[in-house]
Amino acid sequence: NLMLESPSGDLRIGNQTGTQLTPDTKNNTEVIEVANPQPGKWKLRIVGSNVPQGPQDYAIVMSGDAT
Repeated sequence: NLMLESPSGDLRIGNQTGTQLTPDTKNNTEVIEVANPQPGKWKLRIVGSNVPQGPQDYAIVMSGDAT
């Protein structure tokens, strides 16, 4: 599960629909799109929901202007 916290503390969940913060435990590819990100420190968390034997590899892809 992919979770992103904004500098102001707002939480977004991967593949979120609407305002409900329910993790997507069915898909292994998740997306969070931020149209107008606020400046500051963002926190990204990856949380495994079903990892019988770890560790499990993962990859993160980001596009846009990040400084």
